[in-house]
Amino acid sequence: MFKKITLLLSTLLLSNVAHAGEKTLSEGVSLFVGQFSASSFPGDANIPFGGDLENNYNFGMIYNRDIGELGYGFFWGGEVGGAIRLGENQPTSAELWAGATIRHQGLDIGFVNVAPRFTFGLSAVTDTIGLETKRAHAAGTDAALLFYLGPEIAFSFEQLPKTEFFYRTHHRSGANGTLSNMSGGHNAHVFGVRRNF
Repeated sequence: MFKKITLLLSTLLLSNVAHAGEKTLSEGVSLFVGQFSASSFPGDANIPFGGDLENNYNFGMIYNRDIGELGYGFFWGGEVGGAIRLGENQPTSAELWAGATIRHQGLDIGFVNVAPRFTFGLSAVTDTIGLETKRAHAAGTDAALLFYLGPEIAFSFEQLPKTEFFYRTHHRSGANGTLSNMSGGHNAHVFGVRRNF
């Protein structure tokens, strides 16, 4: 399985599919891998591998597309994504989400472009996993539908101008009981690679 993931990532890196720091509208496809955290958002869940980590993981894909320009280097658009969630003594489940995005074209720091992105939308799962299961039982819900937040920081390099490497906090939440009677949901530390075209 890990060989297949490595092959997919390598294919993305070597193929010719636009630079994340480009000053034009773009769209892209990402592959990512993540590990779930028992920590809170905001907080340790926003620090790569910060806080308490679970033996639960997710693997997924994202399609994003810019729709319009906001000025000052900002663009708005949307994304859809899907992931497989699995872990130790946990049911394997699927997640689908869709949301609106805001991204900045990034700042060039030497040969590196650093670009933030933020996603807000809805996330649906076929089953809960880890801490999310405990929180759902305590709230008397299945937590099938929650809000999705995806604050992200991406890096691209002169040598690979069409490729971004990113870290994202993959966050599901009921927003203090607003949705599915849930307060907090679940967080994952996510690392991925994106090709823009």
